[in-house]
Amino acid sequence: MDPITFNIALGAAGGSAEEAYWIAYADSSSYHPSICTTTDSSGNVYTAFDDGSAFGLVQFDSDGQQQYAKRYANIYGADPRCIDIDSSSNVYIGGEGSRSNGTGSAQNCVIKTSSAGALTTSQTFGDTAGFGEKTEDLVVDGSSVYCASEGKDSSGNGIFTLTKLSTVLNSITWERKL
Repeated sequence: MDPITFNIALGAAGGSAEEAYWIAYADSSSYHPSICTTTDSSGNVYTAFDDGSAFGLVQFDSDGQQQYAKRYANIYGADPRCIDIDSSSNVYIGGEGSRSNGTGSAQNCVIKTSSAGALTTSQTFGDTAGFGEKTEDLVVDGSSVYCASEGKDSSGNGIFTLTKLSTVLNSITWERKL
């Protein structure tokens, strides 16, 4: 199989390609395009990817050198949508997870990794009625992770859900559906 690559360019906001600080790429037969990207306080760049069956994460240092590329197999499926980092540089990736929840529909999924890319924990939550949900955005704030997701209700109408979880992802503090 030919390697699949993706490029990451880091530059000043509103700058042109000529003003890029660096351009880097990840190269592997199992990595697919970058979906979402964030940086930490040291200028390291973290980008999540979807390889068709699992979440993945690539880290570049502030000079654009790839530090690691990880694939999180058997974590609940694929389709990362968002990424954030806490003050300890733990990485949180949210998106669409398992379809094996008894309903055949997708659930929200959030995984947490260490700054070195080691999987710390993961959690699926949300839809249990068969209509599907996926985390579209998340923010880590202190000891909480806030997830905004979209899905459908039992009538097929679109719903928006805001969920607050602990940063260890072991419990939902509250959830609000609109």
